[in-house]
Amino acid sequence: MSGAWDDILAELMEVHKASRRRLDMAQLRELKAQVVDILNTVKSLISENMDGKDNHNEREFQDSKTKQNRSELCLEKQKWGGWS
Repeated sequence: MSGAWDDILAELMEVHKASRRRLDMAQLRELKAQVVDILNTVKSLISENMDGKDNHNEREFQDSKTKQNRSELCLEKQKWGGWS
Protein backbone atom coordinates (compact mmCIF):
# COMPACT_ATOMS: atom_id res chain seq x y z
CA MET A 1 0.00 0.00 0.00
CA SER A 2 2.84 2.41 0.69
CA GLY A 3 3.75 2.20 -3.00
CA ALA A 4 0.43 3.75 -3.95
CA TRP A 5 0.92 6.59 -1.45
CA ASP A 6 4.47 7.13 -2.70
CA ASP A 7 3.11 7.43 -6.24
CA ILE A 8 0.50 9.94 -5.07
CA LEU A 9 3.14 11.99 -3.31
CA ALA A 10 5.28 12.02 -6.47
CA GLU A 11 2.29 13.16 -8.55
CA LEU A 12 1.51 15.90 -6.03
CA MET A 13 5.11 17.11 -6.17
CA GLU A 14 4.85 17.37 -9.95
CA VAL A 15 1.62 19.36 -9.62
CA HIS A 16 3.27 21.60 -7.05
CA LYS A 17 6.25 22.25 -9.33
CA ALA A 18 3.97 23.03 -12.26
CA SER A 19 1.80 25.35 -10.17
CA ARG A 20 4.77 27.55 -9.36
CA ARG A 21 5.17 28.50 -13.03
CA ARG A 22 3.08 31.00 -14.92
CA LEU A 23 0.45 28.90 -16.71
CA ASP A 24 -2.10 29.73 -19.37
CA MET A 25 -5.74 28.60 -19.08
CA ALA A 26 -5.20 25.35 -20.98
CA GLN A 27 -2.33 24.40 -18.70
CA LEU A 28 -4.37 25.30 -15.63
CA ARG A 29 -7.21 23.09 -16.82
CA GLU A 30 -4.76 20.24 -17.34
CA LEU A 31 -3.35 20.80 -13.86
CA LYS A 32 -6.86 20.81 -12.42
CA ALA A 33 -7.60 17.50 -14.13
CA GLN A 34 -4.45 16.01 -12.60
CA VAL A 35 -5.45 17.22 -9.14
CA VAL A 36 -8.96 15.77 -9.54
CA ASP A 37 -7.45 12.42 -10.60
CA ILE A 38 -5.16 12.43 -7.57
CA LEU A 39 -8.06 13.28 -5.28
CA ASN A 40 -10.16 10.44 -6.69
CA THR A 41 -7.26 8.03 -6.18
CA VAL A 42 -6.85 9.17 -2.56
CA LYS A 43 -10.58 8.79 -1.90
CA SER A 44 -10.50 5.31 -3.38
CA LEU A 45 -7.53 4.25 -1.26
CA ILE A 46 -9.10 5.63 1.90
CA SER A 47 -12.40 3.93 1.13
CA GLU A 48 -10.68 0.58 0.55
CA ASN A 49 -8.77 0.97 3.79
CA MET A 50 -11.86 1.95 5.80
CA ASP A 51 -14.03 -0.89 4.49
CA GLY A 52 -11.77 -3.45 6.12
CA LYS A 53 -11.42 -1.56 9.40
CA ASP A 54 -15.06 -0.63 10.02
CA ASN A 55 -16.10 -4.13 10.97
CA HIS A 56 -13.06 -4.57 13.18
CA ASN A 57 -13.69 -1.28 15.02
CA GLU A 58 -17.36 -2.08 15.47
CA ARG A 59 -16.49 -5.45 17.02
CA GLU A 60 -14.05 -3.78 19.42
CA PHE A 61 -16.68 -1.25 20.43
CA GLN A 62 -19.25 -3.97 21.08
CA ASP A 63 -16.75 -6.03 23.05
CA SER A 64 -15.68 -3.07 25.18
CA LYS A 65 -19.29 -2.15 25.83
CA THR A 66 -20.02 -5.69 27.04
CA LYS A 67 -16.92 -5.71 29.24
CA GLN A 68 -17.86 -2.35 30.70
CA ASN A 69 -21.34 -3.55 31.63
CA ARG A 70 -19.92 -6.60 33.40
CA SER A 71 -17.51 -4.35 35.29
CA GLU A 72 -20.33 -2.08 36.35
CA LEU A 73 -22.30 -5.05 37.66
CA CYS A 74 -19.33 -6.18 39.73
CA LEU A 75 -18.97 -2.69 41.19
CA GLU A 76 -22.66 -2.56 42.06
CA LYS A 77 -22.42 -5.97 43.71
CA GLN A 78 -19.43 -4.83 45.79
CA LYS A 79 -21.14 -1.56 46.70
CA TRP A 80 -24.29 -3.21 48.02
CA GLY A 81 -22.62 -6.31 49.42
CA GLY A 82 -24.29 -8.73 47.05
CA TRP A 83 -27.62 -9.01 45.24
CA SER A 84 -29.90 -9.63 48.19
